[in-house]
Amino acid sequence: MSKILCVASGKGGVGKTLLAAGMACCIARRTSNKVILIDADPSGKTAELLVEPGARAKYGWVEYINGVPTPAGRRDVLLEECLAKSTLAENLYIIKSTSAEALVYGGSDYSEDYVSEKVLLFQRFIERFSDFAFVVIDLPATVTSDHIAYSTLFRTVLVSSYTLPEIMAVKNFKESVEKWVNARRREGIMINHRIEGVIANKVEDVKEAERVAEIVNLPLLGAIPYSVQVEKALERKVPITVYDLDDPASVAIDEIARKLSGLESYEYEVRGERKRRELRGREVFESWKSRKRFGFNLLRLLKSVKKSR
Repeated sequence: MSKILCVASGKGGVGKTLLAAGMACCIARRTSNKVILIDADPSGKTAELLVEPGARAKYGWVEYINGVPTPAGRRDVLLEECLAKSTLAENLYIIKSTSAEALVYGGSDYSEDYVSEKVLLFQRFIERFSDFAFVVIDLPATVTSDHIAYSTLFRTVLVSSYTLPEIMAVKNFKESVEKWVNARRREGIMINHRIEGVIANKVEDVKEAERVAEIVNLPLLGAIPYSVQVEKALERKVPITVYDLDDPASVAIDEIARKLSGLESYEYEVRGERKRRELRGREVFESWKSRKRFGFNLLRLLKSVKKSR
């Protein structure tokens, strides 16, 4: 049985895709079993980080569910036409979304029956990957009834950065999910709803991360410090967890992936790495501050040498 984890937010630009892609790579490194990332965000940015342009699949999961039009009529899309193998790990696969069309265009314009039908199709699609050990789903950032429903299907974590507008957007998404679930339960539909907690991204220290969790009113699952290396990794179109393994943001994502995947100890070599990673995870902000101090002191030294000349 696959372990399925959804990554969601209530607003774009908070680091949801960064976390989903980074965690998928970290989990793939920790196991020899197959791992798949399903990009349910119509922006399609996750695929850009994990698969080279020439290796990307022609179709996405929306076409798999809806089929594609042909002169002879609409035809079904095979799963093999959607599945792409990542160039970053032998056991990592990805299925992209599609920017051409969304499964449901703006939940409010459709009946609940229509949304429920499409959500059920999405759930059945995910269940096709029972032979994969781990399934990571990058959910859409927008708040529509179908996107809310996706987050009630499986275990979900929310991502937010430290600014108040982004925190409130995530809180609004969480409350919208709870409202949707309560409405279904009043109708007698039992939903195994589970939001694990929140991950604070681009934070300066632990206090900022705790503030995010307090406002959203969810357990704090992890904190990812701000790092300029993340931007450099995005320019290269690779996750930070591949671009720089020792960067504090990379270490933090690896620790979050370890915690959420349940891969506490896999082999001796991995356990040895995990012990070091855990130590770095506890000291991630101290490490980041040390790098800042080192850079500042180096700059001051170079200026003094220049003046002495």
